[in-house]
Amino acid sequence: MDDFAFEKRHSYGTIMVDIETHRIIDLLDSRDKEPVTQWLKSFPNLKVVSRDGSHTYSSAFQKLIQTPFRSVTGSTC
Repeated sequence: MDDFAFEKRHSYGTIMVDIETHRIIDLLDSRDKEPVTQWLKSFPNLKVVSRDGSHTYSSAFQKLIQTPFRSVTGSTC
């Protein structure tokens, strides 16, 4: 999971990528907490999430704390 710019400094989205296949799973038209949280809730079997250190993504995971999955932060560099 990472954010990307539709239009730099103006409009951002979130990209979801399968860690094993490196294929794009979904694109969200926002990087806000609520859409990301709703997307995560739609995959109840999700066990591992790799994400950047974004406060927004961290907050989305905090809302799902009762869900048994592991969040891994990493660098895109």
